Amino acid sequence: MFTKKGKSAWWIKITALFIVLSFAASIVYWAIPPQWLGKTAKITTDPQEARLQETVAQLEAMIKARPTDTTPVKELGNAYFDWGSYLAFEKRDTKRSAEKFFRAIQYYQNYLKFNPKDPDVRTDLAACFFYLNLNESALKELERVIKENPKHEPARFNYALTLEKMGRRKEAIRSWMEFLKLFPQSRFKEMAEKRVDNLKKQLGVATPDLP
Repeated sequence: MFTKKGKSAWWIKITALFIVLSFAASIVYWAIPPQWLGKTAKITTDPQEARLQETVAQLEAMIKARPTDTTPVKELGNAYFDWGSYLAFEKRDTKRSAEKFFRAIQYYQNYLKFNPKDPDVRTDLAACFFYLNLNESALKELERVIKENPKHEPARFNYALTLEKMGRRKEAIRSWMEFLKLFPQSRFKEMAEKRVDNLKKQLGVATPDLP
């Protein structure tokens, strides 16, 4: 899945496409839960987790020091997103990864209350919903990004991917075709073409209502 537009990795391993994480997410308000600030996770001997843990602690300190600055709120969401991704796809720890994705959602939502037009953060928010199997929520966020930024490549990619995950295959095919039309030079062109072919095979060759 596409993530973090402008960073080194826009998408998380495609092999994890149908990961299912059962975890409830809820809309939160701007106030950062006070019990989270200054609260660190258990000490870990894993170097990558230790780095992420340190990053989280630093960002929490920044939020305390600059409560009106939304940038560290976004970065804290990113840190938890990265932490959740690491736990899900490297450590295969679905329970802890769900917790990190949930925290990322809350910080992203808080940031978007003050920066609602940020397409990259909203796309990352949708990615969190996707990995928590909250597909309708993911779709809703991506639809907003696409409406406001029709040529936002990660959102278009993720939209097709989410439709496919939800079993809405005809809509997914149309979305993949639209993606290919808008981004003919995309580095993911071949991947999108393969997904279209696979979906058409699943539906049967004779499907006149499809592109």
